Amino acid sequence: MSILQHSPGRIARVGRAVTRFRERRPLVFWGAVFAFVAVSVSMYDFRGSSDPAKWHTRGDFADISLRAARLLAAGESPYGHPELAGRDFRYFPLNALLYVPLTLVPVPVAQGIWWGANVVLLLWALGAHRKIAGLDRARALLWTLALAVSFRFMYDCLKLGQWNLPVYTLTALGLWLVVARRRPWLGGGLIGLAAGLKYMPIAFVIYFLAKRSWRPAAAVALGAVFWVIVLPTVFLGWERHASLLKAFVHQGTADVRRMTGNETVVGNSLYTTIYAYLTPCVRHPSQGVNRQVNVASLTPAAARAVAYGVCVALVAATLVAFVRGGRGTTPGLRTAMELGLMFLLLMMISPEVRKAQLLTTFTPAFALAAVYFGTKARGARRTVALAALLVAFALVVVCSKTLPGVSAYTSSHGGLTLVLLVLYAALMFLYLRPREEVAASPSSELDAGPGPGWNADRAGQAESLARSSGGST
Repeated sequence: MSILQHSPGRIARVGRAVTRFRERRPLVFWGAVFAFVAVSVSMYDFRGSSDPAKWHTRGDFADISLRAARLLAAGESPYGHPELAGRDFRYFPLNALLYVPLTLVPVPVAQGIWWGANVVLLLWALGAHRKIAGLDRARALLWTLALAVSFRFMYDCLKLGQWNLPVYTLTALGLWLVVARRRPWLGGGLIGLAAGLKYMPIAFVIYFLAKRSWRPAAAVALGAVFWVIVLPTVFLGWERHASLLKAFVHQGTADVRRMTGNETVVGNSLYTTIYAYLTPCVRHPSQGVNRQVNVASLTPAAARAVAYGVCVALVAATLVAFVRGGRGTTPGLRTAMELGLMFLLLMMISPEVRKAQLLTTFTPAFALAAVYFGTKARGARRTVALAALLVAFALVVVCSKTLPGVSAYTSSHGGLTLVLLVLYAALMFLYLRPREEVAASPSSELDAGPGPGWNADRAGQAESLARSSGGST
């Protein structure tokens, strides 16, 4: 009994000791986390054998991205290559170029390095959300509610080695640099790198323009140009890189035609779901179940026009709300809600959103959880926030593989699309309501960051925030 009674205190002391060590020696701490994850994953993937046939390989990473990097290093094109038949490399040449160094080590070691780097990036990105929301501290239950909606999608990305994970974490860290650290050029350049890996984060240019934050908008655009055009050209040469970009555009055009074709649709976006309900077509959810779910029989062109119209109206309404929300970005719940709305908007209007891409639901889920725990007043705001999180979590569960029969039906009928809509509606409702007091003081969080260099000077940060309080970044 005495052990049980003293366990919470001991756990708390250990937690405080780890926190102190992390803050005093951040490079040592995060280096140890990286090394532990990298070595553990590498040993697991070797499976105690030197025979490559017995190694455990991680889907998208080894079979697509790493193979594309080998082809690039060998002087060949990864686009339309027979080695990638049926599993096309659908990214910029930059993606393959970044993985070329990992081709120099055995696959399990490369996978371990990838896991180590991305676990560290993920932990930094999750921690960055608290600073963006301007919270002094975040309860364990707040993290639990946010992760309940998004964790399974994060794990899927880690398990398969997908690009969605670094794209999301780099975007989140870039937003943290812009919002909480007042580093518009560095943060915008990081978001530009994310856009170079997978183009959707380039939409944050529009967000910053709507908030009249000119420097981060320019930094994202210029960063994307540097990472997509300039850097690969330096290593590959102009002619070869131009040829690869042409092949990428050709393959990407074919992919868009396939995703938005008349007879089939793929993914969980709002666009896809509206189209599937309005015209007879075969829907391919992530589980591979083919269903027709249409309740109307419009022509494909008419159904496509309706779907596009709804998405355009949604984009316009969201941007108008951002413009009316004021100029600039500062740490606080409203900024956290704006970023959550942006991630949801990108998923809803995309022609294809696979399940793994829903890892970005962490941002809106965290904003809702922060509203629930961070507002002093009780009432509709807290009720709406909690209800949306619970409904979203329930929908994620019924769409999971743990319920095979149910998940096939709910996924094909737009269950995950409904997750996006529920989170979006709740956030927009809260965003448009009058602002309420927040229990935490935003300025008190400006002395911390999600990675090395956590112990920034509080006075300098507060002064920087005061200078930018007019909204211009």
